[in-house]
Amino acid sequence: MSIKQEYTFIKVEQPEAGITVITLNRPEKRNALNRQTIEEIGGVLETLQQDLTAKVVILKGTGPSFSSGWDLNAARDESVDVRNDPSKVMFNELDIQFFGPVAKVLRMLWESPVISIAQIHGYAIESALALALTCDLVFAADDARLFWRPLGGAGMLWHLWPWTIGLRKTKEMLFMGEYITGKEAAEMDMINRSVAPELLDGEVMKRARRIAERPREFLYLDKTAVNTAFEAMGMRVTCNSAGLSDTLSHLTTPSVELANKSAEGTIKDMREALDQRASPLTRGE
Repeated sequence: MSIKQEYTFIKVEQPEAGITVITLNRPEKRNALNRQTIEEIGGVLETLQQDLTAKVVILKGTGPSFSSGWDLNAARDESVDVRNDPSKVMFNELDIQFFGPVAKVLRMLWESPVISIAQIHGYAIESALALALTCDLVFAADDARLFWRPLGGAGMLWHLWPWTIGLRKTKEMLFMGEYITGKEAAEMDMINRSVAPELLDGEVMKRARRIAERPREFLYLDKTAVNTAFEAMGMRVTCNSAGLSDTLSHLTTPSVELANKSAEGTIKDMREALDQRASPLTRGE
């Protein structure tokens, strides 16, 4: 099945039989995510799920980075004024965590019969990192920068870190709020492999071709068996708990202060608040 629809924030290509490439296409904003970007990705995944010839989907970014995380402009526009109605904030965040487009895409990546491969170069930050790490396989450039510190919140989303990198490293990542390189991520089993930046495209396509040689039915059964093992160890319950933790964190004083800065100030003000709390990284407006 050929995907011919035009998209605003992504590019979709099908270079070979059974292989689809979704490219985040906002290079002027470092591929920052917003609701429309996520909905466009979800639409492609839904189409591929119904296409019995689709076997592999690659998720990558154009320009200097995979993605700088959630768009600060979008975060400001979508924020709820916590000074007036904390309950509204709580239910808004619950909707985002469990029923919104991001949650829907993460579930599709986890459950879809199409094998997903994330290809990380440059920066992969916050929600973009969650998106990448929910894919079945993850490859990165040696010098990629992976960073997790949720915008105004806390928690792990669908990172699977307690199982993939272990208790100590999970706590270190959450408590310290420091980036790691692609090479370090591979060494701690957060991702499958890192390679020199100039080899990344070829490495990912080589793996995609190898997977696409196998029957879709066998791929799906193997994927389901492995995922079921993780769910038996409490993965889905833990992800739900992490979603609740993130929701509660948006009602805390630090998050309230950040949300109010967002509602009252400029993107520059918001960046300064974030820099004081966590990341020294610069993000495009």
